Amino acid sequence: MEPLAHELAHPLPDAGVREVDRAGSEPRLARVYTLDRAGSRLSTARIVEDACALLPPLWTLRNFVAVNPYLGLTDLAFEQAMTEVGRLFDAEGSLPLGDFLEARRRGRIRETDLLAAIEELRGRPDAPAIPAAPEASMLAALESEGPSSLRVSQALPTLAEAVDRTLGTGLAQIVVEEIARFCAGRFDAGQAAWRQPGGELGPFAAWLEIASIDRGPELRGIPGFRDYVSRLPASSLDCVRHVLEQLGTPASHRRDFLVRQLTSIAGWAGHAQYLRREARLRGGDDPTLVDLLAIRLAYDGAIAAAYGDRLDPIATLAVASRSGLEAGSGEEREPLLSIEARRSIWQRAYEIAYQRTLLDRLGATPTHGASSAGPDRPTLQAVFCIDVRSEALRRGLEALSPAIETRGFAGFFGVPVEYVDVGDERGGARCPALLAPPWVARAQARVGARERKAAALDRHERFTRMRKLALGAFPLVETLGHGFGLRLLTDSLGWTRPHPGGALFEGPKSESLVAGLVLEPGDGDARPGALERWVDLAEGCLRNMGLTRGFARVVLLCGHGARTTNNPYASSLDCGACGGHEGGLNARLAADLLSRPEIRSLLAARGLFIPSDTRFVAALHDTTCDRVELLDAPHLEPELRAQIEAWLEAAGRAAGEERSERFGLARVRGDARRGAMRRARDWSEVRPEWGLAGNAAFVAARRTLTRGLDLEGRAFLHDYDPALDEDGAVLEMLLTAPLVVASWINLQYFASTVDNDRFGSGDKTLHNVVSRIGVMLGSRGDLRPGLPWQSLHDGRRFVHEPMRLTAIVESPRERIDAVLAKHETIRSLVEHRFLHLIAWDPESGCFHRRDVSSSGAPVWEETRWSG
Repeated sequence: MEPLAHELAHPLPDAGVREVDRAGSEPRLARVYTLDRAGSRLSTARIVEDACALLPPLWTLRNFVAVNPYLGLTDLAFEQAMTEVGRLFDAEGSLPLGDFLEARRRGRIRETDLLAAIEELRGRPDAPAIPAAPEASMLAALESEGPSSLRVSQALPTLAEAVDRTLGTGLAQIVVEEIARFCAGRFDAGQAAWRQPGGELGPFAAWLEIASIDRGPELRGIPGFRDYVSRLPASSLDCVRHVLEQLGTPASHRRDFLVRQLTSIAGWAGHAQYLRREARLRGGDDPTLVDLLAIRLAYDGAIAAAYGDRLDPIATLAVASRSGLEAGSGEEREPLLSIEARRSIWQRAYEIAYQRTLLDRLGATPTHGASSAGPDRPTLQAVFCIDVRSEALRRGLEALSPAIETRGFAGFFGVPVEYVDVGDERGGARCPALLAPPWVARAQARVGARERKAAALDRHERFTRMRKLALGAFPLVETLGHGFGLRLLTDSLGWTRPHPGGALFEGPKSESLVAGLVLEPGDGDARPGALERWVDLAEGCLRNMGLTRGFARVVLLCGHGARTTNNPYASSLDCGACGGHEGGLNARLAADLLSRPEIRSLLAARGLFIPSDTRFVAALHDTTCDRVELLDAPHLEPELRAQIEAWLEAAGRAAGEERSERFGLARVRGDARRGAMRRARDWSEVRPEWGLAGNAAFVAARRTLTRGLDLEGRAFLHDYDPALDEDGAVLEMLLTAPLVVASWINLQYFASTVDNDRFGSGDKTLHNVVSRIGVMLGSRGDLRPGLPWQSLHDGRRFVHEPMRLTAIVESPRERIDAVLAKHETIRSLVEHRFLHLIAWDPESGCFHRRDVSSSGAPVWEETRWSG
C-alpha cells in the first residue's frame, strides 16, 4: 500500500509534502496542520483537552440558552478569532461585503465612521495591518467591489473532506450522518420507540460494539470499516492516540486537527460539551465529548486505511485547492487593504455608526427624566428583566404616571434555584448558565398529587408508545381519528392550541398538582441556622437591584416568558437568566422571600428597612403579546390591584403597538395584540415573535438618566447607582454576570446572522426534532446549533444587525479597571474586543471607551463621534 503523503493545511514556505514511513503497513499522513501555540511535547490527553476547550456547549431545546459560539477563542483578539473561525469552524466571521456597501449607500455607515474605524484599528499589533495611506485612497479601497465573502482563510479539512475534494466522493457527509444516527439513538430522551443497545456502556464502548457489526459504512463507501473498528483500542483516549500515530500527525499539529474533527460534527459535539459542562459544574466529569472525538477520528482512520494508496498522485492539487491557489486567481499587485483589514474596518464602522447615535441620545441631556418629579413615595416599583423586550414596556409604564418607577435586573431576581417538580427527584436550573444553583425549590404536592401525576404519566407514555408502534398506530387512527380530525381543524383555524406554551417536549402538566413551593439550600442543610442564608439571599437580591430605600407601596417582580405553539425553539424566547425557562417561578420565590416577617426583621438589623405596608408581588410578562399577569396578589387591596392591572394593560398595549410598527407585524382588525395572539396560537407560524433580535447595547446606570428615552428595544437595561455601591461589589457582580450573559446572547445572534449555515439552525420549515434534544434539517445530518433563519430575517432584510455589544456603565473608570484586573473572563472579552466597554460620566457628559494601547497597556479613550 502506498503511503498517504497528503498535505491538508496551507503549505509551509520552507517545505513541501513529505512522505512518512514507506515501509509501514499502515498508511501515514505527513505534516497535517500548523499550530503556533501548542508545543510538540504535549501529551495526547492535554492536546485532547485543549481541542475540546475550543468547542461551545449546545443546550437542549427544553432549556435553550444563548451561548457565545466563539467561547474557546476569546484569548485571541476578535479580528484574529474571526480568522480562526474560518480555519477551524469553516465559517464566516462577518457579513458579506455587499451588505456593508449597501449600508454605506443607505447612509447607515458614514464616511466619518469608516475613518474613525481606520484610526482605531491602525497600529494595533493584534489587528490586521492598515497602511498610512491618504484618506481618499483608503476609502476608495474600502468601497471598491470585491469578493462577496470577507473570509480570510479556508477551512482546514478533515481527511474525509480531503478525499472528497480529490476523488469526488461524498464521504464527509456520510461520516456526519453515521455519527448523527448513532448519537440520536444514544442520547434519545423519550422520542424514539426503540432503545439503542449498549445503554449500560459508555458512548465509545457502545459505538465499538455497534460499529463492529454495522455494514452501513462499507455499503456507503468505506471498505473494510468493520475490520478496522475491531482492531481499535477499547479506550477513547487510546483510540485518539492510535489514529494520530497511524496518520503520522506531528504533536505540534494535532490540536487543530482534532478541533476540525469536532467542528465537523459541531451539533452533537456541542451537546457532548454541554453534558461535560453540567457535570463539571456539579464537581464531576463526563466522558462523552472525548468519546465522540474518538469516534469521529476513527472514521478518518478507516478512510485512511481504505483510500491511502490512491491519494499520493494528486497531493499537490489537493494542497492548491485548499490553499486558495487555483490557477489564474492571483492578483498582479498587492491590494492596498487585505481582505482581513477590509472586514475589520467595515465591521467596526458598522458598530461606530450605531454607537454614535446611541451616545448622542444618552449624552444629550445628562439628567434626562429627572425633572418628572413624582410623589415622595411611588405607588408602584416594577422590576423587570434586563431583556431588551422589557424596554418598551418599561417606558410605556413610566409614561402613565409619575407615581410609577421601573427597574432592570436579571430575570432570576437573584434567586438561583434548581426547580424540582412534583414526583421528580432532580430538576432544571432556573438561573444564568454561568451558575450552578446553590438552592433547590421543591414543589409541594397536593393530597394524592403524586399518584395522579404517576397515573397521568403512565397514560401519556402508553398512548405515545401505541402511536409510534407500527402495528398499534393503525387501530389507533381508526378508533380515535375522528376526534383528532376535529381537533386538527380547530387547531388549524387557531381556535385551540396544539401545544399550549410551546411544550413539545413535556408530558402532562402538573401545575394543578402543586400546593406551594419550598426553598431549601442545595446542600440539604435544614438546620435553624439556615435562616441566615435566606436572609443573605434576600439582602443580595435587594442590594444588587439597588433597592435599599424608598420602597413603594407595591414592588412588582416581573419575570417573563413567551407563549407560542408548535415551536421547538419556544425556550429560546423565554428568560435566559432563568436557564431558558419562564421567569414566573423565580419572581414568586423572590416575592415570597421578601414578604416573610422573620426575614424582614433580620434585614432591618442589617440596615435594610422595608415598610410594613410594602407588598412584594410576582408577575409574568408574556413577551409574545405584551400582556402582564399578576401571579400572587391576594393581599392587595382591590382598588390598588385594579389600578396596577389597568396600568399594566395600557403599557402592554402601547408596547405591542410599538413592536408591531417597528417589525411590520400583521394586525387583526387593526389591533396589534390580536395579531400577536393569532401568531401565538398559529401552529404554522415561523415568527411568533422576534425574541432578542436587534440587541446591540447594555446600559448599567441610574434609571433617571434613561427614563423616557426611546432605545428602540435594543438595549439590555440594568439599574446601577455607583453612589450606593461604595465597595464596588455590585459593579463586580454586574460586570462578571449580567454583562457576560448579555454578551453571550449578543454573540449568539451575531454568529447566527453572519453564518447561519454553521452557527445557526437554518430554515424552520425544514426542522425535525431529534431525540427531544435539538433539530436537524430534513431527515439526516448533524444537530443544528444556534438560531433559526426566521429569528433573524423577515424574508426581505435582516431584522438583526450583527454587531458586538456596546456596554455603557455609569461608574468611575478606576473601579471598572479594578474589576477587570480580578476577572480574566470579562477582561478577555473587553481587551480582545468581543464587546465594547464604555464608562459614562453623566455630570460631564463624557464617554470613555476601554481600549488597549500598542504596548498592551489598558487605556481609556474619550469618544468624539458626533451625530
